[in-house]
Amino acid sequence: MSSPRYDRVRRAIARYALLIEETLKDLRTACILDVVFIVVVPVVISVIAYFFASISGLLAALGLGTINAAEKFGRGQTILKSYLGDCSKLRKSVRTLELKLELCDPSDDACLQDVENELKEYILSLR
Repeated sequence: MSSPRYDRVRRAIARYALLIEETLKDLRTACILDVVFIVVVPVVISVIAYFFASISGLLAALGLGTINAAEKFGRGQTILKSYLGDCSKLRKSVRTLELKLELCDPSDDACLQDVENELKEYILSLR
């Protein structure tokens, strides 16, 4: 039989999981916008400029454009790594809390307090 505190912590973790899903959606949107504006738009503009350049200008632009495109793709890779790392940390925090709660006996107030404190730390880190 579970205690009222155990049920309260379990519900709080479930709500935290919903908050994490919303946060992941926000991160996904921000990541897509970053990739579009930092990588895709400049590369597309560079490609359009290549088509309208003269032959000599085209050769010079290809050299500079390649360097610029490589730098933009590198920044895009950094953005994706950061996004995937953040998503992984958030998902692991939910799983960690759920597992720790499963390991707690419903009558063990010290264990429940530890899980509750860790949940509070995770919530504060979302700010």
